[in-house]
Amino acid sequence: MKPESRRRGAAGSRKRQKTLLWSDEIATAGLCATVALVPLPFGSTDTRVIAVWVLLLSVVAILASVRSLGSRDVIFLASFAIVALCWGLVVIEQMSRAPIFAGLVNPIWPETSSLTGRPSSGTISLARNQPYFSAGSEIACMLSMVCGFLLCRDRNAAYLLLQTFAGSGLVYAIYGILAFVFWPDYLLWQHKYGYEKSLLATFTNPNVAAVFFGACAIAWLLMLAK
Repeated sequence: MKPESRRRGAAGSRKRQKTLLWSDEIATAGLCATVALVPLPFGSTDTRVIAVWVLLLSVVAILASVRSLGSRDVIFLASFAIVALCWGLVVIEQMSRAPIFAGLVNPIWPETSSLTGRPSSGTISLARNQPYFSAGSEIACMLSMVCGFLLCRDRNAAYLLLQTFAGSGLVYAIYGILAFVFWPDYLLWQHKYGYEKSLLATFTNPNVAAVFFGACAIAWLLMLAK
């Protein structure tokens, strides 16, 4: 190989490495920001908030997939894609007006049809299109796992993500204790209409808050045991 060809090849390799470095850094920062901010807006239960996280995680997944994949990575992602496809088929089947498993159609539809005297095609789902509108959180969950797998192949990125989760959990825990002591009737800026005697922090359900803070405690245990 001629010296000029070698130099061009080395320059191209350095340029690609620089591009990979920037894409990895942006993707890692995006995933860390998502992990830190998801609990803030009332546990991200609103569909509009979930849509924002889905969009951000999609960008992170695209940036994180720039790096080359090994055979084990491909096998994992392929199996994950199969699970996601099966889940999508279940959602479609629940909303279909002519489902394959017609025996699973909710009995309320024929009962309603007989009472009203009007024909009504039933669905497996009790509320029409509800699985479609409820799919956002599941999509965000799957995207977060894919992003975590793609990025955390790098040890430094994995540890930074763990630190972000543990640190943000500590901040939310401190806020939750202070809010429970000084503003027990409020959840963030809204009046609390339930679970008045429960420490919720920024969540709307005490069970979700307990799972989150329990996971944060495990994260701190892992970091301290290093």
